[in-house]
Amino acid sequence: MNDKTINYAELADRVIKKLKDRTEKKTVEMKFVNKVPGLLESKIGGIPFIPQGGEWPLDKITGKKLYLLIQINFAEVPALPDYPKKGILQIFIADDDMYGMDVKVGQYQDGWRIRFYEDISDPLPVEEIQKMMPKYDETACLPFEQADSSCGIVFEERSMLISTEDYKFDSMFDEIMRSELPEDELLGEC
Repeated sequence: MNDKTINYAELADRVIKKLKDRTEKKTVEMKFVNKVPGLLESKIGGIPFIPQGGEWPLDKITGKKLYLLIQINFAEVPALPDYPKKGILQIFIADDDMYGMDVKVGQYQDGWRIRFYEDISDPLPVEEIQKMMPKYDETACLPFEQADSSCGIVFEERSMLISTEDYKFDSMFDEIMRSELPEDELLGEC
């Protein structure tokens, strides 16, 4: 046994610092706020941005109108590497129990749709968009109460470390522990 007493609090601090130095990433957290967002604002549900000449997305199989699930205006999002600095991303879903997703071939967008508009300078008037929207059906299976109900989204910059659930965590933790502890203190695999 090593004569040097291990200070486990200091060891934990060193291990956490190494994990932080290797894995800390800038992230953005979405928070939902109880406010009625404007046409160009980020939101869950509600009235989406549609450009002049744009059409409402339809379910390719049923022909029914899709519902806006989320709209993100990247001008409201703190800058992240490899993400747009402006423009609107939208996800539309069907009103079925799988929201239009094909579980066999997940990338098929027959019953759901993703849209991105870089230029949002020329929207249709809200009144015209409302006329295009699907009529709400009480039997619809949707994550919100009405087709035009919505809540706003605000974004906050955060940082995140590797999760213990990440497949790389165990080997990274083991490597760090082996570098921090004397050989005779290691108890097999960490």
